[in-house]
Amino acid sequence: MKPKGFANLIIIIAALVALSAIASTYLVLEKQKVKVIPEGRFCTMEAKQCPDGSYVGRTGPNCGFASCPRSSSTSVSDSCTADSDCVVFLCAGPMSKQRAEKLLTQGVVDLPCASYWKFVAKCVSNSCTAVSSVPQSFAEVSRSCSLDSDCVMVNQELNYGGCLANVCETVDYALPKYVAVNSQSFEWYREAQVAKHSGQACPAYPPPQCPTKFIDRGLMARCIVRACQKGPWVNRELPFHYEAGGAYGGEKSRVNLVAKTEAECSALWRRLPAMPYPPPTVDILPVDCSAQMLIGAALGEQATGGYSIEITKVVETQSTLEVYIKKTSPGYLCPVTEAITHPFHIVSLGRVDKPAVFKTEMHVGQPCH
Repeated sequence: MKPKGFANLIIIIAALVALSAIASTYLVLEKQKVKVIPEGRFCTMEAKQCPDGSYVGRTGPNCGFASCPRSSSTSVSDSCTADSDCVVFLCAGPMSKQRAEKLLTQGVVDLPCASYWKFVAKCVSNSCTAVSSVPQSFAEVSRSCSLDSDCVMVNQELNYGGCLANVCETVDYALPKYVAVNSQSFEWYREAQVAKHSGQACPAYPPPQCPTKFIDRGLMARCIVRACQKGPWVNRELPFHYEAGGAYGGEKSRVNLVAKTEAECSALWRRLPAMPYPPPTVDILPVDCSAQMLIGAALGEQATGGYSIEITKVVETQSTLEVYIKKTSPGYLCPVTEAITHPFHIVSLGRVDKPAVFKTEMHVGQPCH
């Protein structure tokens, strides 16, 4: 075969291959574009989005869009048969757990907020309803919990209307009168009782302030099977709240303080803070020291800025209250404020009648050279 004829043959074969590929592609695209229904008619492959996010295509002899699935929003209701069917959500109020789960998947609502509202979701007349969760009697104080820190041991025989809240007694958790309850629920109950009985004269008021004798029985308030109960002791880190702190306090010496009475709290609150805080008085104490306590730490007078002190952790052991303090000094060659400072830090937490043991960690900032 002549070279010229061979070249023409190659060109013809290549053209046939190209035409075959084009035809195959066209057939595939056409197959995807339409579908055959029993009557032999063709419907285009369009899609319509439904309210629930799914899609339907055209079907039937008239090629109409198929019906959307029944909207889940219409199938979800706030009906209920038991309290366990309901939940309270921030910004959304009481609703069925079914609706809550649907809204959560859409990112509509925030985290549950039963601990922020003084309400719980109850099933009333087969409808989820918000009901006040403030106990009206000690028997109504919740025992539910998730962690040991949710629980507190209290003397159920005391009058928590305020008259005997600080009564001097020997604390023995082995006695039946001491029970473990949910600390938040109990605090709501106590606040309600104090408000309810305010204005009524209390005998020998204010109650005596005195050290409380604690008999160590190795027991504590524990969260066992999601219920507050007495249990064997384990060390636990206690939650606390920041009340005041900064570089410009009013205490020139290095000191650690614990206040468990109103008089002690007032003295601490007057001693450690300074400007920009107003001169503190008992009337503006940040906490109720009949149920809470203050812990303060001061670093003393420093020649410059860059120094700080911070209460980082409070741990209740079987016999003591361990307070961890971090003291920081400026790093080498770091710029600091050329002013005399008096760093301090004050926190509040639930009252614990155990001696405090302070543990200090010294920290130096990174060098700046």
